[in-house]
Amino acid sequence: MFPLKSEELFAAAAEHQKFAQAATTAMNSQQQGWEAVFADSLSGPGFDAGRRTLGTLVADYASQAQKSADLAQVLYQTGLAQRDLEKAAEKVRQGARSLLSAALHHGAILGDKAIDSLPICYQILMFLHGISLILDKTCAHQIGCIAVEHNDPHGVYLGDDLSLTPEQLNAQAFEHIRPEVRPLVDDPHIAGQDDHTGRKKPQAIQVINGKAALIFGDPTQAKTIVTVVQGVTSSNPDTIVTNVANVSDFYEDLNRGKGDVAVVMYDYAAPKGIFSGIHPGYAHKAANDYQSYKKALRAKYPDAQLMDVGHSYGSVLLGTAAQRPGGLETDVLIDAGSPGMNTRSTRNLHLNSSNPEVISSLNDADPARMLHTPDLGVHGPDPTDKLFGATEVWTGTGGHDYLTNPDFRAHMRDKLATYHR
Repeated sequence: MFPLKSEELFAAAAEHQKFAQAATTAMNSQQQGWEAVFADSLSGPGFDAGRRTLGTLVADYASQAQKSADLAQVLYQTGLAQRDLEKAAEKVRQGARSLLSAALHHGAILGDKAIDSLPICYQILMFLHGISLILDKTCAHQIGCIAVEHNDPHGVYLGDDLSLTPEQLNAQAFEHIRPEVRPLVDDPHIAGQDDHTGRKKPQAIQVINGKAALIFGDPTQAKTIVTVVQGVTSSNPDTIVTNVANVSDFYEDLNRGKGDVAVVMYDYAAPKGIFSGIHPGYAHKAANDYQSYKKALRAKYPDAQLMDVGHSYGSVLLGTAAQRPGGLETDVLIDAGSPGMNTRSTRNLHLNSSNPEVISSLNDADPARMLHTPDLGVHGPDPTDKLFGATEVWTGTGGHDYLTNPDFRAHMRDKLATYHR
């Protein structure tokens, strides 16, 4: 009935994971051997060049192993979703079979074909079949994203040169920022710029395919650097200006003149509408670049506490990035109004921190409450349910807005105060 089978997906995921682990082990062993030889007895320009060449080969091999690990994750997550559909279809058949057997005569045996042909049963099964088709296309899209490199050759990456200041990064990135955002960013060619409220404009510390990471405040002085990842429609041309303003207000509210917090607005190719938001492919496509950005942020500002706030679909991206091999460089991960994080438990979220925390926030009138249950959801079960395992759960009054919500802002200030004592 279905275009996919969960057992086959799980088997394929296991094979890719097995290859990734074996390749990584072999690569690490070879690299250690080479390093020992070069360190003990070989030196000079020729040997140094050979060492660099071997390093390039190792990096290429590591990239292939990473791709297999990413494929395994996609296949496994697709398998989980497909298994839920298979269970739902079986429940429909069992219910219809029980009702018909009781109506006809006790003990009647009805085959699946007879059950599936019943009008109401057929409609439900076709609906499930349609979802499976979408799942199939999404899985194929994700595999395509992994197989093809999506890095921007003209982009400016935070990790390329950790010695650069935000001002220097902004000077490199400015011309590559998409046109509708550029007027909102500090122009390196004009000194002393403020926005219409009199606040200093943010600087771009990274830009990929026109999508910029804009930093508000001074990261060299900040005790905490908060990265905000927003959700569906957040990167649309007609909403991006408002979103930048909201993050600016959020930054001002968290600091209240102290300067202890820097806030980064991380722009990415977000789903353009609600229906696009059911696809996890946007999160998978952006997860690698986000993981690399956080790794660079940790290396550049090792003394700062790192915090991530994922609003709506932004939390799907954070959850996806935190499940990638290597984990996510963050100390506190906050999901706000989340439709799910592509996982059933915080145990699968790998946060590289000595004291990692996962905080889930959901307002009382947030429509996201209708997108999941403790067991199921569009992108996984409810992160605020106790079975998910969040360190803290925040509640507030209001709908799906969080950055502008007084209760959420109060929670954020209180939490930051515990770190900055």
